[in-house]
Amino acid sequence: MLAEILAGIDHLKERLDRARPLTPAEVQRLREYLLVEWTHHSTALEGNTLDLRETRIVLLDGLTVGGKTLREHLEVLDHREAVEWLEAAVREGQPLSEGLIRELHRLVTRSTLPEEAGRYRRGGVRIAGSRHVPPPAWEVPALVRGMVEEYNRRRGKDHPVALAAWLHWRLAFMHPFADGNGRTARLFY
Repeated sequence: MLAEILAGIDHLKERLDRARPLTPAEVQRLREYLLVEWTHHSTALEGNTLDLRETRIVLLDGLTVGGKTLREHLEVLDHREAVEWLEAAVREGQPLSEGLIRELHRLVTRSTLPEEAGRYRRGGVRIAGSRHVPPPAWEVPALVRGMVEEYNRRRGKDHPVALAAWLHWRLAFMHPFADGNGRTARLFY
């Protein structure tokens, strides 16, 4: 089943590649669509109540939405900044590193949790609705370094989507930060 899913993804990628080059307008529309969808769904999973249309208004029109909290607006804006930073890092060929992960987390939480942004948690953490207990805080730095090393060993051997899913799972499993783990992990898709 996984092989079929990955083959379907490869087929869609081939179709996109055949449509290239896209016009600048097409690239802009696609980028805006993906940014809004990615940001909305990632923040909604964490409880943000901005709907898809409202997320678009905040991101693309620079407006606020009445009745929504400042925190919800800031989560959406911080996510956009993290996406833009990650896109630049990929264009520059920056490899996955502990520093890259911490910088993404810093950007995701810079306005809503500035005192913890980019810092590994210093205590225990629970995941709401889950029986999983993440490893103790003192193990986190070594676990993140090990995850990066394993990613680099698997890179080029595993399907890119399977590797991204593994990276997301591994980061979410260890929950290295006090908050913002899910939003940070989803940036690796």
